[in-house]
Amino acid sequence: MVILVVKRRKRKYKLKKKFKLLLFVIFVLGFILIIKPFNNRDNKKSIFSESYEYQNIIRNNTNEVIDDDVEALIISFLNTYFRAMKELKEYDMMKYFNNYEEAYLNQTALKVLINSRVKQLNDLKLDKVSYDIYYEDISTNDDVIKVVLKENSYLNFNFMKDITSKIYNVVNTFYIVKEDDGYKIQKFDKEQGYFIMTKDLYSSNGKTDEEIKDDLDSILKVYNDEFDKMLKEQNVLYNRYLEYKDKKFKECDNKYDRNSARDYALSHVLESTPVNYGSLGGNCQNYASWVLNAGGIPMDNDGSYKWKHYDSSIDETSSKKGRTSSWTGVVNFYNYTKNNTGYGLCSEVDVNTYYGEAGDIIQIGYDNEYRHSAVVIDTYKKDGSTIDLILNSNTGDLEQFPLSAYVYPLKRLIKVLGFNN
Repeated sequence: MVILVVKRRKRKYKLKKKFKLLLFVIFVLGFILIIKPFNNRDNKKSIFSESYEYQNIIRNNTNEVIDDDVEALIISFLNTYFRAMKELKEYDMMKYFNNYEEAYLNQTALKVLINSRVKQLNDLKLDKVSYDIYYEDISTNDDVIKVVLKENSYLNFNFMKDITSKIYNVVNTFYIVKEDDGYKIQKFDKEQGYFIMTKDLYSSNGKTDEEIKDDLDSILKVYNDEFDKMLKEQNVLYNRYLEYKDKKFKECDNKYDRNSARDYALSHVLESTPVNYGSLGGNCQNYASWVLNAGGIPMDNDGSYKWKHYDSSIDETSSKKGRTSSWTGVVNFYNYTKNNTGYGLCSEVDVNTYYGEAGDIIQIGYDNEYRHSAVVIDTYKKDGSTIDLILNSNTGDLEQFPLSAYVYPLKRLIKVLGFNN
């Protein structure tokens, strides 16, 4: 009888011990899942786990606190965009907005991005994608919440999975209001090529929803027609390249140091050039000009066409002061390269893009105007043949980005060969 009572007490003691251990495990897990995320403001995946599919870092550089529901809206919106870009499949972005015009403008811009990439010979779906955001401004005015953030994204395209393309400092501006069914976007702006181009081609002036749709659909059709025309031309150029045509270039007195030019392009894609003109509309051609100068191309004060930078003030004379518009302007630089003879830069324009090499310049644009310059840092090859050019640019800041992923229908190569005495 005594032995039986002792066994029962031992069994009861073991059960109590197991129960205490179970409570301790539950407490520890609860602490990890609930308390810990609030101590990590740079990565809050555990708070809204379903909303953070592609998101890496969130950093608040302001003194204001962002509402969790507002942030969840922003992250869900950005994730839908990145999912569409990853799969090259159109998703409904309009559900995030409270007005038709802003919603359909954004949806059309997304169509531009998808349509331009899905038609390319290279597979521009994404194998991997992730992004960071940095809040730069959070403020409220008349119940409208303004959120300005910078976005860095990291993309691995299917056709070149071994290279991570990086896009830095893309400014996203949200104006958000609270509706009966939750927060909605009242207005949105994104400083990125596909969005800038779509918004630039559209004119808002008190239109009905039907007029808004008709106008934006018309813009999309014209764009698609121009892009299809460019693709046909690119296919012709690619076949000529495979047949070793368009390869003979003129001789110059001095060779271009492509390695030094590439080194400068790599080291200054985010670092500032001696003078940065981003606040004056863009630093892209200025960055490209300094790359050429690093590759040995001398400043040119001679002749009718000049190319120089001694300081930031405009000076088109032969004096060694100021800068010429050809140093910082996309079209002005093209005109210099096309028309310069004698001393200075020796180059050829409108060259078959598949002959691009490190240190050459790519110019792109839309609506019959070239608006942006980028620097070739490498070629991407398949079976020994170039299938794409890899670019760096400054404003917008791109690193190891394929030319084929640009949405612009106008693309031309400036072949830098060297310089003449």
